[in-house]
Amino acid sequence: MSRFFDNYIMVDWSASSKRNTGSDSIWIGVLRRDVRLQLRFESYNPPTRLLAYQQIHELLASFNKRGDKTLIGFDFCLGFPHGTAAALKLQGAPWQAMHAYLSKEIHDKPDNDNNRFQVAGNINFKISGGPFPFWSCPPKFVQKNLQPKKTIAHVEGGLPEHRLTEIAAKTASSIWKLYAPGSVGSQSLMGIPYVAKIQNLAVSI
Repeated sequence: MSRFFDNYIMVDWSASSKRNTGSDSIWIGVLRRDVRLQLRFESYNPPTRLLAYQQIHELLASFNKRGDKTLIGFDFCLGFPHGTAAALKLQGAPWQAMHAYLSKEIHDKPDNDNNRFQVAGNINFKISGGPFPFWSCPPKFVQKNLQPKKTIAHVEGGLPEHRLTEIAAKTASSIWKLYAPGSVGSQSLMGIPYVAKIQNLAVSI
């Protein structure tokens, strides 16, 4: 039976603010087609998101030269609950608008230092004028528009707490939680801009 894809790239992302390897860092697992058409596994543990992106770029360029089809997966949300783009008054397809917005607003330095908590606070201000919907952050990033604990509840008819896929999964964490164990929001904020770049790669390579 033939495979749907020639290569597979699975990425365990990280929102770390420091260069890091090992625990709480980025891991890239690759199953790649060798000369005998068998899948061979290899892994990478780049210390920064920029280096991870460059590694993925290199892999895709190599695979695309062979005309391969490659499946890439990330362990963070690629979109937001229904109505988020509209709440920010963004134009166009909601997921594309959010990807473009974060690509513009998120600044990720080569050493992993980043502005994700400031961006989350700005989004909160634009949506609610206060600490909603994003919440949870380290003490030094607490501000009027971003609090360490959830202070405003989601209400029926308002901006949802979960995406439909998370409602179906029942145990998935909400993208609005940015910090502490079980959170996925920071990874999404720091990952979506790179996904947008990779999408552009798929067109240009």
